[in-house]
Amino acid sequence: ATVAILIILCLLQATVGQDTKLVIGENDPLPLPQNWVRLPDTPVPKDKIIEVLFALKHQNLHLLEETFWAVSTPSNLRYGQHLSLSQLREMISPLQYDVNLVVWWLKSLGVRNVRTTLSEDFIKASMTLPIAEKVFGIQFSSFMEVSTQTVHYATLGPYTISTKISKVVDFVSGLVGLPEVSKHEAKMAGPLQSTEGVKFDPSIIRKHYNIPDKLTVTNPQSSHAILDLKKQSFSGEDLRTFFDKFVSYGKYQEVERIGESDEPNKPNKPGLEASLSLQYLTGIAPNAKAKFYYSQGSTDFWNDLLNWTSTLSDQIEIPWIHSISYGADRDPSNLMLKRLNIEFQKLGVRGASLIFSSGDEGSACKEDGKASCQCKLSPQFPATSPYVTSVGSTRIMNGGISGEEAAVQTFFSGGGFSNLFPVPNYQTEAVVGYLTKKVPIPPACSFSATGKGFPDAAAFGDVKFKVVLDGRVSVVGGTSASAPTFAGIFTLLNDIRFNKNKPALGFLNPFIYQTASSVRNAFFDVTVG
Repeated sequence: ATVAILIILCLLQATVGQDTKLVIGENDPLPLPQNWVRLPDTPVPKDKIIEVLFALKHQNLHLLEETFWAVSTPSNLRYGQHLSLSQLREMISPLQYDVNLVVWWLKSLGVRNVRTTLSEDFIKASMTLPIAEKVFGIQFSSFMEVSTQTVHYATLGPYTISTKISKVVDFVSGLVGLPEVSKHEAKMAGPLQSTEGVKFDPSIIRKHYNIPDKLTVTNPQSSHAILDLKKQSFSGEDLRTFFDKFVSYGKYQEVERIGESDEPNKPNKPGLEASLSLQYLTGIAPNAKAKFYYSQGSTDFWNDLLNWTSTLSDQIEIPWIHSISYGADRDPSNLMLKRLNIEFQKLGVRGASLIFSSGDEGSACKEDGKASCQCKLSPQFPATSPYVTSVGSTRIMNGGISGEEAAVQTFFSGGGFSNLFPVPNYQTEAVVGYLTKKVPIPPACSFSATGKGFPDAAAFGDVKFKVVLDGRVSVVGGTSASAPTFAGIFTLLNDIRFNKNKPALGFLNPFIYQTASSVRNAFFDVTVG
């Protein structure tokens, strides 16, 4: 065994020798974002440490795709036969030699803190800025965000890696760019505030959706989670107060907080977005194990989202239901988009359900808000991904707490057709049925009728949701209220299945569309708005 290890190390050392570099991604530096200025006279600290994420290339992605649809489609004989992390790793992870090659390359350049995730398709490396400059052929500078006076040390790229490991690495995340602090980041699901009219709480929502008063989570397998991408904290005391006031049928439980950074939770400064998501996920489905994931502080929304998936790739057991109330006002690079879809498939194969809010900006063009042949609709990923479930918002038409639902009017619930992904098989009947109905739709030249339609479903989201924030009740709404509400309902459905020795529902869309088509009154048909 010792001889074999020595041979491998010699081969790796020979491979790293006579290094040449390859630019990854864009060949030109990124433009300086709005509201940021360069500080040429402010030196970059040599002891500043960053963590970067190497996304390694996979094997057998055709098997991943095949398995994803098989275990997610109710009519398939393999439905519900989800894979463990070790089974998934054996299917698609890189060769051990390739993983070792990247680790050896990093260590040969002075990087000491290198770790591979349990899935063996991510490598996380911490290094000082001077070492990062050496490893990636870049130069860091000092920048300041004008509105907050925040100083950040960053590079706008491009970056390079060895041609030897470029055959193994898709890209490196968390390296290039500045944090996105503009109002557009996560704006799709930003809570909206109001003080007028009838208000909702979990008990009212459960009654409307025909959830029996006594139905709560009873199986220890049941679990769900939310994801924070805005450096928000939550207050356990606020959650306890919320349960005392509005969740008489359930008991308050502690929430586990999980993330990669040392960013502490600040319960005395709870965030509105985090509080809304957590209180309604746990209030709709009390007693399930709840986790609060956070991924923040890297270079942009997409890197943070990928970092969250790498965290899940490093856990043998993960929550079954995930509610994500964030998006971005731009699509990621092609490399990032492709990789995130792979990560969504990996989670679906493991039995996880990913529920993304569809956004609060509609899908209209950004010039005047009206679709035309000159101003096409612009639906945004990840809500348009065929591998996740996107959820929009509804209201009660009569303004009360029960009755027929319609699309919200207080904001523009996200929806439309993807410009990136074709209509998936599970959605064909629904899309064709919608487009052939004689209902008002935007001009055909303004959207892609052959693209994946979204949202996949909708739930209450009008600006009527009671939330306890810093000890006081606020009233908010948005698709970031709809997503955890919808997620909580499916936590209850998972719990029913677990109690009957059935597997988790996993990726929900084939089940949702098949059930809506075959089971009368399984869903409310929203036709107004």
